[in-house]
Amino acid sequence: MCGFYADEQKIKEGDTALLDEQKIQILSAKHIRNNKTMEIVYKADFIKEEHLLTFPYKTITKLQLLKRETK
Repeated sequence: MCGFYADEQKIKEGDTALLDEQKIQILSAKHIRNNKTMEIVYKADFIKEEHLLTFPYKTITKLQLLKRETK
């Protein structure tokens, strides 16, 4: 299970995205089975604090993918 960007691509760890016109780095994307949600931990540019975004899985979010880290 997963969450999706506005263009329906899966949200993945290491992605760079846009959230409310602010560039963010996805640090982790976890599926929480007991409450059927996704927890996205991210860090915004120039801010050292990590933030948490929680939403139901299989949800299309307002996040916009800017760059995907290739491994």
